[in-house]
Order: sequence, then C-alpha cells, then structure tokens
Amino acid sequence: MLPQSIRWRLPLTYVGIAFIATLILGAALLATLRGYYANRERLHLEDNAVVISETVQLLRSTNRSSTEIAEQMRSLSFLMQARVRILDTAGNVVTDSGSPPTLLSLGTTETMLANPAPFDGTYVAGGIGQIIVEAAPSGDVMPLIDMEYTEAVPVDTMVPARALSLVQSDVSIGHQDVITFAVSSTPYGFDLAGEVTPGVTSDQMVRLPIQTDDGTLNGYVELSEGAGFGAHIIESVATALVYAGGLALVIAALIGWLASRQITDPVLALTAGAGHMAQGQLHTRVDSKARGELGALATTFNEMAAQVEATVTALRRFVADAAHELHTPLTALRADLELAATETNPVQQTAYIRRAHAQVHRLEVLTNNLLDLSRLEAKTRSTPFQPVDLAQLVRELSETYASRAEQAGVNFALNVPEGALTVRGDDLQLRRAVGNLLDNAIKFTPEGGTVVVSVARKDHCVTITVNDTGIGIPADDLPGLFSRFHRARNANTYPGSGLGLAIIRAIVDAHHGGISVDSAPGATQFVVQLPAA
Repeated sequence: MLPQSIRWRLPLTYVGIAFIATLILGAALLATLRGYYANRERLHLEDNAVVISETVQLLRSTNRSSTEIAEQMRSLSFLMQARVRILDTAGNVVTDSGSPPTLLSLGTTETMLANPAPFDGTYVAGGIGQIIVEAAPSGDVMPLIDMEYTEAVPVDTMVPARALSLVQSDVSIGHQDVITFAVSSTPYGFDLAGEVTPGVTSDQMVRLPIQTDDGTLNGYVELSEGAGFGAHIIESVATALVYAGGLALVIAALIGWLASRQITDPVLALTAGAGHMAQGQLHTRVDSKARGELGALATTFNEMAAQVEATVTALRRFVADAAHELHTPLTALRADLELAATETNPVQQTAYIRRAHAQVHRLEVLTNNLLDLSRLEAKTRSTPFQPVDLAQLVRELSETYASRAEQAGVNFALNVPEGALTVRGDDLQLRRAVGNLLDNAIKFTPEGGTVVVSVARKDHCVTITVNDTGIGIPADDLPGLFSRFHRARNANTYPGSGLGLAIIRAIVDAHHGGISVDSAPGATQFVVQLPAA
C-alpha cells in the first residue's frame, strides 16, 4: 500500500511511471533488435543453403561418393558455422554434419602463419579434411588449419579470403578439378561479416530443394544451428538499458520529490493557516509564492480569511451595539414598571405604564429592524426579482408621506414624470427604502421647510432624489452615515435607532444599485440609483 502523504506518493508514482516506460521501451527495442538479427540469421542460412544446394548437385553430377560429399559437408559445416543435413526426396537424412564446432570452442594455438601479412589467396578445403591456403602469386600451398587437430588459429590471425574451394581427397591441389563459390572476407562462411557472436547458436532453420539442371527434385539441403548474429550487441543494449533505466528511476524519484515539495508546501501552509483560524486567530494569512491553481487557492484563502475576519468583527460590533441599544429601553422599561408597581396614585401609575408601553414599542421596532437588516445582509432570497414601476411606487408612497408632512408643517413636493420607470426588484423592500428616506427627510426638516421627491431616467438607471431643507449632516458624520446604530451628533435629540440608513444601504446593494448623500447646513440630498429594467 502506498503511503498516504503526497510527498511520498508522488515520487513513487513518478518512479513507477518511469519503470513501466523503461520496461516498455526496452522490451520494444530488444524485440526489434532480436527480430532484425533473427532475420539476418535466416538470410545467412538461406544464402549458404543456396550455395550448398548448388555445390551438392554439382558434386553429384560428377559422381562423387556419399563419403566424399559427407566430408565436404563437415568441412562446410565448420567453415559456415552451421549444421548441414542432406535429405532425400522423402525427407530422410542422407548426410548429417552434426553440430558445428566453433573456432573459440577449439581453443587457441601457437600455430601461426609463416607470413602473417595479408595476401590475395583462397581458402581450400581438401577432401582429407584439411583446410589449406593457396597463395595467389606463386601457387605455393601452406597449411592453415588441419581438421584433425584440436586447436585452431585465432580469428585475428586468419588471412582474408576471396573464395572457398572444394576438392577431392584423391586429387592433388595442383589439379584444376576445383569447385569454388564466393564468400565474404571471413573464415566463418558466406556473408557472416563481423556481427557473429562466437559460441552463440541461432534457432533458425532453412530447407531448400536440390534440383538438377532440368528442374528435377534431387533432395533437400537443410541448414540449422547457424551462427548467432548480434548477441553481443543485444547484450550490450540490454546492459545499457539497465543502467539507463536505473538512472531514469533515480531522476524520476528526484523530480517527483521536488514536484511533491512544490505541491505540498503550499498545501501545508494552507493547512496551518486554517488551523490558526480555527483557534480564533482571524488575522492569519497565507504567504504562498506558488503559481497556478495553488497560488489561486492561497489567494482565495486569504480573501476568505479577510471576509471571515470582517464578518466576525462586524458581528461582534453588531452584538455590542445591539446590546447597548437594547440596554437603554430595557432599563427605562424596568424602571417604569417598578415605579408603576409601587405607585399608589392611579394617574401617575397610568403614566408609568404608558411610558413602559412606549419603551416596549421602541424595543419591538428595534428588534424588527435588526432582524430585517440581518436578512438583507445575508443576501438570501426565496423569490426572484420582479419588474417594479418605480414611478408608480413613489406616487403611492407620496400620498401617505405628504399627509405626514402637512401635519408636521413641512411643504411636500413630488416631481415624477408620466409613464412607467421600471426596475427589477422586490416591491416591499423598495417601498421600505423610499419610505425610510421620506421619513428621515420629514423628521429632520423643521416646520416651514420643504421636502422634494424626484424620479427620473438617467442613462441606464432610474434615479430617486430626496431633497430637504432640514438640519443637515455634519461633514465628520458622513463617512459612517450608513453604519449600524450610527447617528449624527445633531440628531441625538430626535427619535430613532440608527438602523434606517443601514437598511436603505442594504436594500440598494441587494438591487445592485448605489446611494450617495450630499449635505450642508440647511440642505441635504439623498440620491438612489437603480438599474433600469
């Protein structure tokens, strides 16, 4: 079973892939080489079989005895390094040279050529089983290898040959009764070149027909146990593959280890950062230099950590502010109830109860506003937005707030164009946002002042503008005006919880719009922009 850690699994996976790739490539290469040399071995046997077939037919046509032919086959078997069998037409063995002795298996000897320098000559295989060399210029004959010996001249002392001659045992070398066929410059038979591995035998077998001049079948010549081609090359390639494969495994393991470090280091950093946050260290951030997906993950983690810290901080502040805001009416409510319980005067007792009822109403409004604000900021909706005619919505609300303005001695003006100005949103939420703006404008405008509400289409937005000639907002209070429980310094004497503008801002944000405020002593303007449908 693989270790669970990526630091170990990845290097081991790399090593496994490299090992499998090396095996596949090595097997394919060795199989290709072996197939190539097996084909060479077969071609070698076929070429020699053709020559031997012609030679046997020629010997038979000159009435050579079976013994003479067998001796010649044994000589050729040694020179060609192949087992030679002559079969009759029924496939029965007539002559079998047996497995050929290799030069190396015969050992080395001190027998050397008197003149080791190369010369233009021929190898001659005599019927007495003796291989001799006939010098080209003078015709002198010098023994090279006697087949009756158990030793042989080393390969590197052999004289290059141009022709292999077969003669009768009772015919002298000087006779012209000679049969010849061409070979390459090697004492190993026809076309062995330098690719033969001494001591290695081929598993190929070739059988060719022996035919007379008129095409009559005269038997078969079969060559097998020929010289092995390329064994030393295949062995060298296999050895090189072993070393190269071992080096590839080491390199793969090293690369896998480095890759695992690049992957696991950012992951471990993220794990440590998440652990610190779980312990309450909300300021934790991950310093990752990784690129790509891991770098994006680290960036996302930092953004999430910042959002969590901001949310938790806001929640703590919200709880603290809510506790503070709830503490005042609760204290007043408790005091009024205690006074009402001990008061014997019915009139005064009724006054205490009315004051307590007012505090209860204040608490109810405050808690409802807190719940509404929390739902808005959670951004969870069960129903999609619908088209809302903002012009008609403002007209309907203005009827109610115009009456309130009249009761407060405030002039109320409405500037809404004919026709529909449609946005997509929640009708109830938009009514609440516009209602809060109108309520604040009337509340903070003294008697004789003016409140003007306008709705217009501007570019791709529908704009609601509320102007009043009220007490204004100090410049120092403008930055935090839309925060929870924030009230301007000059508004402390007015009733309210400090949540109205926070609710307006949450509603506008939920509708993908914007809100701005511009204020000076005696004049305040709120502008809400919502995307047009």
